[in-house]
Amino acid sequence: MLLSSTSMMEFILSILMRKFTESESHKNAGFGQWLEGREVRKLFGDKYYYGKVIEFDGEVGWFRVKYEDGDIEDLEWHELEQVLRPLDITIPLKTLAKKIIKRKNRSIQKWGKSEVGAK
Repeated sequence: MLLSSTSMMEFILSILMRKFTESESHKNAGFGQWLEGREVRKLFGDKYYYGKVIEFDGEVGWFRVKYEDGDIEDLEWHELEQVLRPLDITIPLKTLAKKIIKRKNRSIQKWGKSEVGAK
């Protein structure tokens, strides 16, 4: 059976996330952060709402999702897996990696500023 490149990416992500879930998720915060920015679509009542993963809480293993109507929901991996939209594989991996590194640097800078201000 031949898989499309989108199906293959989703398959690989599924395997990685299964491994991520089997290990203690709070110990693998770096991988959870890779899902920040991913789009979701979830059915509430009779309407689908679109949103994005805006944060990964490594301590408890929850993914925070913000929907188009402003609502926020914390999901565990097994819940998030059901609502994730397919990856846009037209975005080069290098671009994605740069976004994640930039986001991580911003959070480190915020942390550093709060430490300096606390002294």
